[in-house]
Amino acid sequence: GKLAPWLSAAGAWRGVLGRAAADYAPAPLTCAARTVILTVAGTGPAAWQRLIVPPPVVRELPPGVSLLGDPSVAGRLGADDTATDAEQKYRAEPDTADDFEDADEGAHLVSVNGGGERPATFWTHHLFGDVSYCVYLSRHLGSDYPVFAMEQVDYELTFRSFDDIQQMSAAYLAALRRRKPHGPYRIGGCSFGGVVAYEMTQQLLAAGEEVSHLYLVDPLMPGTGAWDGVDASGIEESEGENLSLMLIGNSACQLWRVDEQIGVEVLRGLTLDEQFDAMARHVVGNSPATLAHDHVLKLMRSKWDVLQLNGKLLDGYQAVPLPVAVDVTVFHAERGFSAPGNPFGMPAIPRTDGDTSNGLAGLVPPECLTVHTMDADHFTIVLEENLQRIAGLLRPSLDQE
Repeated sequence: GKLAPWLSAAGAWRGVLGRAAADYAPAPLTCAARTVILTVAGTGPAAWQRLIVPPPVVRELPPGVSLLGDPSVAGRLGADDTATDAEQKYRAEPDTADDFEDADEGAHLVSVNGGGERPATFWTHHLFGDVSYCVYLSRHLGSDYPVFAMEQVDYELTFRSFDDIQQMSAAYLAALRRRKPHGPYRIGGCSFGGVVAYEMTQQLLAAGEEVSHLYLVDPLMPGTGAWDGVDASGIEESEGENLSLMLIGNSACQLWRVDEQIGVEVLRGLTLDEQFDAMARHVVGNSPATLAHDHVLKLMRSKWDVLQLNGKLLDGYQAVPLPVAVDVTVFHAERGFSAPGNPFGMPAIPRTDGDTSNGLAGLVPPECLTVHTMDADHFTIVLEENLQRIAGLLRPSLDQE
């Protein structure tokens, strides 16, 4: 009769859908200003932190609560971020941290991927204070590789100031060691975060802890030729502020999928407030996402404030050799600080030092240093296609441990 063909067709469609689902690798969602995930305890893990940029806040409700049938659930979506007494009562002691704040130190430890059986890596934020690049890095590493990240700017766009990189590193280590009290540690960082990761390694070694590997994505180590070799002589001093703001604006364009970049000529002759307003209007008016002007403006101002702060911290830091041998891997951007035709609209800024180790050759023994050159500049090295390659180079190192 008809039943056999129907069942056969249904089975075939189920097989097709199953294979399609197994092959599907969703790209991270990047247009969300803030995301809150509601889940019920005991329903199994979901890798939300690896799929949404910035990583979401995850609220775990007591077992047995119906997400659709319980009227109290809707209130949790707009509730304050402080967990209720009920949540604290039913929340199991976490094996990982979703948006872990060390109340004493003010450092945020984000669990980008808390699962997996491979050695965990801990990464620090870049100059703007966020850890968005870690979401893409984790995605391409795979779900079996735990990834945690230190963020300076949280999802409410607030951040903590520090007196120097040593103080920042100590605060982040306090949060890290609450998650993992003892080594061996595998620490990484990108750009500014690479310098912070280096100082964190210094402090861990001084405390008698083991750092089995340090991964640095195009850091520019202060006090080395790599730091002094950035040739910005072609940039007029009066345009420095405009270019920094343009970089922030075009970073927001990438975040919210705005195809038309902001040119520096749009910002010339405007006051600081007028420049921020012009960039926010450009992003809101050209993004496919529905955005609030005030939120975009707040994001840009926050990044500007963090940029000013962290720039001063870099200027005041002097890298010194590690006291104990540590394996160090450097990913070097061979196209300079900003390459001609870069997607951020930056003018070409070359490097003149020729040191592919980014200054690490004078800080660690040569037998401990591995350098991978990347076809990228300092800014494009964290675009997804380059993070995919970096993940592929990281994986064998982690598999050996």
